[in-house]
Amino acid sequence: MSKKLDTPRFKYSFNVVRQFPEQDSVEDLRWICHALSLVTPRDRSETVVSVIQTILTATRKGKGLPSDKIAEHVGITRGTVVHHIKRLIRAGLVVQKGHNYELREFSLERTIERIKEDVCRFVDDIMEIGKSIDKSYRLKSRK
Repeated sequence: MSKKLDTPRFKYSFNVVRQFPEQDSVEDLRWICHALSLVTPRDRSETVVSVIQTILTATRKGKGLPSDKIAEHVGITRGTVVHHIKRLIRAGLVVQKGHNYELREFSLERTIERIKEDVCRFVDDIMEIGKSIDKSYRLKSRK
C-alpha cells in the first residue's frame, strides 16, 4: 500500500555559519539570511537582507506591504523584490496576504520557531519512512 506524500510547502536549506555576529540587529539579520541560504553569490549586495528588513519594519507597524512599496523603500525594481519575496516565502519567513507580504508570524523569533517545528515534523516523517525501509530490508536498529 503506497502512502501519498504531501507536496512540501516550504523548501528549507541551511548553511552552517559558526561565527555569531555581534549583537547588532542588522548583522544578526544578515547572519540569519546566510544561515537560511538566502544570500547567494549572485546577491552580492545582499538585497534580500534589505527586503526582509523592510518587511520587519512593516510588521512592527502591524501591516504588510505590496511588492511595489517594498521596491520603492529598498530602491530596487519590483521584479527583483518579487524574486527575493518568492525565496523568503519558500524559506518559511514570509507569507502573502492579498497583495501584501508580511512576516509569517508576529515576530521573527516565532517565525523561526515555526520553521523549527516544520523541520522537526519533516525529519520525523523521514525517520518513519526510514524505519519502514529498514523493516523491509530486515535491517536492525542501532539503538
